[in-house]
Amino acid sequence: MNRDDFRNSQNRETLQEPWLRREVAPAYDAHKANSDRAIPLEDAWKRFEARMDEIDREDS
Repeated sequence: MNRDDFRNSQNRETLQEPWLRREVAPAYDAHKANSDRAIPLEDAWKRFEARMDEIDREDS
C-alpha cells in the first residue's frame, strides 16, 4: 500500500463512519426492534428493480 492508497482509505473511513452512525445503525436497530416488517430479499430486489425502471423511464 502506498501513501496515496493509505490516504484514500483514511478518507473513505472518514466518510463511512458518519454514514454508518446516521443511517446504518438506526436501520439495524429498527429491524431488531421490529423484524416483522422485514420483507424477503427477492421482494426487495423486485421493488428495487421496479424503482430503477421508473427512474429510467423518467430520464428518457
